[in-house]
Amino acid sequence: MSTSGSFEMTQAWWLRTGLTTAAVLWAVAIVVTPAMLHASAGRDASRGGLLLAAVVQGVGARICHQRPDRTFRVQGSLMPVCGRCTGLYVAGALGLLAGSVWRRPRRAATHSSRTLLVAAAVPTLATWTMEVAGVWNPGTPLRAVAALPLGAAAGWVCARALLHYPPMSARQASSSTTLPPLPLCAIGWLVPGAAHMLLGRREKGVIFLVVLVALFAAGLALEGRIFPIEPREPLVALAALADLGIGAPYFVAWALGLGSGTVVAASYEYANTYLIVAGLLNALVVLDAYDIAIGRKA
Repeated sequence: MSTSGSFEMTQAWWLRTGLTTAAVLWAVAIVVTPAMLHASAGRDASRGGLLLAAVVQGVGARICHQRPDRTFRVQGSLMPVCGRCTGLYVAGALGLLAGSVWRRPRRAATHSSRTLLVAAAVPTLATWTMEVAGVWNPGTPLRAVAALPLGAAAGWVCARALLHYPPMSARQASSSTTLPPLPLCAIGWLVPGAAHMLLGRREKGVIFLVVLVALFAAGLALEGRIFPIEPREPLVALAALADLGIGAPYFVAWALGLGSGTVVAASYEYANTYLIVAGLLNALVVLDAYDIAIGRKA
């Protein structure tokens, strides 16, 4: 493969990965922002959570009408965007993620992608048209559901287009290399199991994602503590680094003000063990992905 072709492929990979990561983070942000606003009224309010909530709300105000009668409420607080936008963004993130990890070669032509987008837009167009005509008010939940096909189709088409850019000959495709190991490991740390998904081991990746996040969530539910990094207390600092090993769930919990821990709770020690083990296991999963990426493990 030529140097220019390799450079273009690297650019396409970074663009696809950056777009997918941004879409997933945005979808998570619009869902958890109401919870952060609700937590701001309590004693466990986090400055970081409040700042993040304010930024997300501000961005939402720029791209959405934010009408209260068309917006979901979570714990009494309005989401940053309306129900239809929520459906579009959440489904779009899932479509991008699915299109990025699905390794089967694309067979559909450009006109097929257009047909998919047009068909997926029908529910959204139908509900919008009836609203404007004053025939029917579908309500917020149905607006969101109607937007799901369009968001998922748009994300899928974008991901597949970037996955196969630039066009390669059969010889180039057979000689192309896999993703760079270090960025792959960074993604695998941030989202448990994502590295295995990107390596084509989707079943393993999904299992790692579900099990490790569930283990971390169980530790939080059992009133465990996310330890702070305290250089003066080596054992506490080591526990903090272990907690950090879980990646994105750690930052979500921190932003929501979770993980303060209840020392008097009967489950406190068990919960701390769950949190620490979840982070350490994710580190092992990342190392396993690294071995696969460099060819040390089949």
